[in-house]
Amino acid sequence: MRPPKAERPAHGYSIPDGEARQAWTAMIDAVRQRVAAEGLADVILFHGTSERALDGIAIEGMEAIECSHALPPDDRDDERFGTFWGSIDTAATYADDTAAERHEDSLPVIIAIHVSTLEWLASIVPDGATVDFPLDGLTLLHDPDVAAYWSDFGMTRPWRESLRDLGAVLALHGQNIHIDDMTVIRSMDDFDLVVEETRKTRQPSAAAAAPAI
Repeated sequence: MRPPKAERPAHGYSIPDGEARQAWTAMIDAVRQRVAAEGLADVILFHGTSERALDGIAIEGMEAIECSHALPPDDRDDERFGTFWGSIDTAATYADDTAAERHEDSLPVIIAIHVSTLEWLASIVPDGATVDFPLDGLTLLHDPDVAAYWSDFGMTRPWRESLRDLGAVLALHGQNIHIDDMTVIRSMDDFDLVVEETRKTRQPSAAAAAPAI
């Protein structure tokens, strides 16, 4: 018998205005539901940050930070740079943390990127930092079988398994990611545009593409 699913974190605590906080949490809920309904979990990834950090990202792009601590244990002697991405709930949690703890008096921000774009710009690998320091409600590591599976892993483990079990992945890249390669999600209208662009670029399956007989 698998253990019960951990309760999802409460989002929006970094937003002082009650009405704005309610609108933010409603947007996060709507994005989560849309992702699940349309099977977009491994098609669109999310990054959480703050409005203050976004000012710099808009000018310089998303900077790759030193992240060797997040590599698999046997690879942490190498200095590597990258950025962290994940599910909408993971991104929302880190957006709150950044806005409340690192950039006080700022507000949380969600940035989305197409997986196809990120794979072009970076190498996506499992997020070892989440294995070491999981946040309640964001991973499946409360399940002993899942925890055992992630007790030892390497760079070749598929990143989609990291996204599935840990809610997070690591993108290794040297150059900054330009703001035009990402989308800031301030409303469902913004996310609708991301989804619509995804529909244009996704390849149909072999079965769907086959001519009718």
